[in-house]
Amino acid sequence: VTGTNEGTGLSNIIELPKVLGSSDTAIELPTTMFLVGSMLNEWSVWKPMPQINSFAGEFWSMVYFEENATFKFGTQEEEYIGAEDPARVSLIDKAESGIKGASDGNITVPTAGWYVVHIKTTIDGNNYKFELSLNPAEVYLFGNTNGGVWDYDENWKFTNPDTPDGEFISPAMVASGEARMCIILDGYDWWRLEFTLYKDAIFYRENRGVNDGWAADIGADYSVQGEPGKKIHLNFASETGALK
Repeated sequence: VTGTNEGTGLSNIIELPKVLGSSDTAIELPTTMFLVGSMLNEWSVWKPMPQINSFAGEFWSMVYFEENATFKFGTQEEEYIGAEDPARVSLIDKAESGIKGASDGNITVPTAGWYVVHIKTTIDGNNYKFELSLNPAEVYLFGNTNGGVWDYDENWKFTNPDTPDGEFISPAMVASGEARMCIILDGYDWWRLEFTLYKDAIFYRENRGVNDGWAADIGADYSVQGEPGKKIHLNFASETGALK
């Protein structure tokens, strides 16, 4: 009634939590990424991918794909992200692999061989988007053991195997010292893609700081000490390596 408090509900003001669009629920770029598929013991192994140094949400892996191999990936095991949504997952072929999405949502690689898989993650609202590329499988020797060459040089590229369990083999070293190894991706510094050997296992640099060398910064057990005439043998299927 006008002029009175009758008919007016009086109550305390309650402030509702701001749930929708809250920055507290914003997702962050993934810190892990895995591959799974026919090339990894028929979908029974989730292969972890190394991070690219200082590039959050980006990962790489050296993988052999058999002819018409099918695979998926995930930020965690059992996630199974494939080609179901082209707006979410874009596929880029930089190695004439023929990579494409299949009708069942799997990603298919028609051409057999070794490739470097590169996954770049971005955030779109509260979802991830992925750019997955297949790149040529190239491994290089850097540093003192090649005479002091600190750049990608065809003379210091490893030979590639033709089989899924074969070895990548370096050229014979010409000097003593610490060997440095890496793969190549267009637009990335070599050291962001570096790895070494630790107790005969391939050990990835990822986001570790290796400024003065593996022995100086990480530990002597992580340093491959080369000699003239020696070669490094790498098996990416078993994630092992040796100086011979």
